[in-house]
Amino acid sequence: MADTGAKMLFYQWVTHYEKTPTWFMEAYGGGPEADFAFYNPAPVTINGIPTQGWVTPTEWPGSPKKSGKEPVDYLLDAAQKAGIKVWLGLYLNEGESSPYNWWNAITDSNLTTEDRAAIDHHVERSIAVVNDLAAQYGDHPALGGLYYSIEIANNAFIPQDNYSYLASILDQVAKAVHTALPGKQLAICPFFNTTLSTAEEFGTMLEYALQHSELDILMLQDGVGVEPHTLTPINDQVTKYFVAARNAADAAGKPFWGNAELFTNLGTRETPQLISSTMDKIRLQLETIAPHVDKIISFDFHFMDPNDAYTFYPLLGNGTAAADSTMRQNLYDGYTPTGRNGKNSRGGQPCQLFSVCC
Repeated sequence: MADTGAKMLFYQWVTHYEKTPTWFMEAYGGGPEADFAFYNPAPVTINGIPTQGWVTPTEWPGSPKKSGKEPVDYLLDAAQKAGIKVWLGLYLNEGESSPYNWWNAITDSNLTTEDRAAIDHHVERSIAVVNDLAAQYGDHPALGGLYYSIEIANNAFIPQDNYSYLASILDQVAKAVHTALPGKQLAICPFFNTTLSTAEEFGTMLEYALQHSELDILMLQDGVGVEPHTLTPINDQVTKYFVAARNAADAAGKPFWGNAELFTNLGTRETPQLISSTMDKIRLQLETIAPHVDKIISFDFHFMDPNDAYTFYPLLGNGTAAADSTMRQNLYDGYTPTGRNGKNSRGGQPCQLFSVCC
């Protein structure tokens, strides 16, 4: 990553819930011992809804695989050697049958008691992870900050009646970060769906949330990877959302970063088929969002990982490991000079390209 000019790495989550201990192997072809937490069923409830047993990230069953160290230890140590700062993600529940699935809770703006319980669950778990990471890694020189792994969109919190609730779930975790890790910041990276609200509605929601919480940094996904049609040489549905978010951040006096997606989608939003993007497409994304942001990150590095020793499942392209590797290598080769020489029109400074790692 350092070869691309990256100065930061966002580690999407250190704690990820799925319904079985073998989900990683089943989804990606790797071993089930990957550095994601699995919770065995336990008779624990929150607001009367059954949840799963909880262990702190540094007590994950089976996680230390080499020399008795946690994966996060290796990540931070490697980042220190490469001169990269790591922002550690917190917690996300995507278990299909879990009552605490984040995506099921934010499907629409009618937040039921069950929806709020799932959202509150993420706040509680995220704060627990903050405190554990602070105790274990708070003094590590490579720790740059923390990343709130939940994703806010322009649906569940768009109605004004839900603004204060959104601000609260941001504020609680931000305050926990500032208490446990003085001087460190919390960032979040929402997304938008152009069919769900206007850019103005999105900006108004963000402005309230930023002004009424201690959240430090707002980042925004450009959404072009998931829905490539939203940004083409003759169609731009992206800029207005970035302008709205920029205005919201400015009103709250907070930094605003952009997130350029490094993949493209051959399928639909509902049934995506993601493959590595092309440099021409990414260049258009960068040129579109750069005038409105302070920094640019990218999602995610595995779409341009040049190491052909790794194969990412499900296979991309024509379904062969060789095609997958070639697409990643091509993007890596094209991305590196852009990452070092791209310009950000806000002050004319180089546009630093970071990577989010999941």
